[in-house]
Amino acid sequence: MVSVTANAQEYRSGWDVVNSGVTSDLFSVEGEGEEIWAFGENGIVLGSQNSGATWTQMESMGPSNLSMSDSGFGAFLAAGRDGTVIIKIDSGSQWEDISFDAGEEDIRGVSLNGNSSVVIVGSNGSIWKYDSGSWSDYSISGVDLLDVSF
Repeated sequence: MVSVTANAQEYRSGWDVVNSGVTSDLFSVEGEGEEIWAFGENGIVLGSQNSGATWTQMESMGPSNLSMSDSGFGAFLAAGRDGTVIIKIDSGSQWEDISFDAGEEDIRGVSLNGNSSVVIVGSNGSIWKYDSGSWSDYSISGVDLLDVSF
């Protein structure tokens, strides 16, 4: 007969469950410092200024699902697959709707490459760039672009 003493240790992941206050699906989250933004179905936008301890729901940004996001350069960006795009230039600013007509193309990836400069890619070689308040089309043909990062 062999006898072994059992030892147990408590394991904590470092994650805490926090109630967002909404029942909508959330698809993407971005954070810089203590400022965190979550985006989801039907244009839902939730913000936290205290590392996610409490959340505030912003006014819906429209009916589109906001399924992609990026942050950097002090800015936050969220987009839907249909051309819906919102940007927050810095922590003191409001969300701005910079949506564009994506036509039949399906947006697949978004990236900030400056605090007010955005690159978006999608199906059929779609490439769009937002800078200085306007969109430019740099699309190529014959290939689906799935993501972009700077």
